[in-house]
Amino acid sequence: MVKKAKETYEIISGVGDYPSLKAVCDAGCNAIYFGVKGLNMRDFGKNFEVKDLSKVADYCHKRNVKAYLALNTIVYDKELKQVQRILKQAKKAKIDAIICSDFLVLQEAKRVKLPIHISTQMSISNSQACEFLRKQGAERVVLARELSLSQIGAIIKKSKIEIETFVHGSMCIAESGRCFMSLYFHDKSANRGKCTNPCRRVWYLEGEQDSDKKAEIYGNRIISSKDLSTIPFFDQLVKAGIKGFKIEGRNKGPDYAFVTTKVYREALDLTLKGKLTEKEKTRLQKELDTVFNRGYISGFYFRQPDYKEIQTKKQSERKTKLLCIGRITHFFSKPNVAEINADVDFEIGKEIIVQGQNTYFRQQLESVEFEGKKAKQVKRGQAVGIKLKEVARKNDLIYILE
Repeated sequence: MVKKAKETYEIISGVGDYPSLKAVCDAGCNAIYFGVKGLNMRDFGKNFEVKDLSKVADYCHKRNVKAYLALNTIVYDKELKQVQRILKQAKKAKIDAIICSDFLVLQEAKRVKLPIHISTQMSISNSQACEFLRKQGAERVVLARELSLSQIGAIIKKSKIEIETFVHGSMCIAESGRCFMSLYFHDKSANRGKCTNPCRRVWYLEGEQDSDKKAEIYGNRIISSKDLSTIPFFDQLVKAGIKGFKIEGRNKGPDYAFVTTKVYREALDLTLKGKLTEKEKTRLQKELDTVFNRGYISGFYFRQPDYKEIQTKKQSERKTKLLCIGRITHFFSKPNVAEINADVDFEIGKEIIVQGQNTYFRQQLESVEFEGKKAKQVKRGQAVGIKLKEVARKNDLIYILE
């Protein structure tokens, strides 16, 4: 586990399942944010249930990590009882804060004395709004993504509330995510956590006279933004007085969650020591390149994005490949050995990832046995034993980083 600096700043990582939860805690986050099915801005198939609240909170608290529950969709009158039920369970589970964007949720969270963080979905863009919300009981505001660093700095100087901003991940082409494209095309509202991302798909130009002829837009992602990365100027965010550094990615996998959290953990620790040099920034940015991304931009921190910030490549970029070498058929806990039938040829010495429904960890592949003897190379189809450093489970998959 990565050692955390002793400070009041927080690296806050989004998680959507248990493997990602384990990954970000191992990588050194200070807090996680997550949702439960129903009132969740990432309301898809992979998600937590209300019954998971205590389990998630307990796992975090045992590792000195805070657990923030996002209830930040728009809410209707008919959902009042659902909100109350979730908040009751959140209070019982000792959730550290509720992230909300609707005054109904704010009021109900305040009633049961749960700490309140204001979601970026509320688009807070000035100090007076921050102060109003502080007087209503909020402890922290996640500012609108459309603010510049100088604007954020001015708000911090004028307001007494804690400020949090997004530092990494997907950017939306719409104003604070207020987009109706998904609702229009697929009857699924982005403002209810069900965005189908039509903006990131291939689009065509069709002429009125020759309606049977269509032209694909070269580069195809004409309204799909590149991803945000603040590593090149992360020290400036700390200097500005931002306290929470949020990593987008509740729909991403544990590999993405681990790497991004680890990188920003290092960036914060180096900044606090005065050692986040240009050389270190370059190294950290290269490490981010190893996981899913659409290319990187600086968001709104220094200027209004323009056409240069649009994703132009057809495929998202990743400079390393994950090669599945096999599924665990047996796990022997006493020697901590996993048995697999190799799906591909591979050799020892590289980094592997063990991942399953409740499993995620990384390690070097240092020891493999075939027919009772140490092996440096494995052929496809061979049944081999792999020495692991943590507990794995039957049916977990083992990947090798190429």
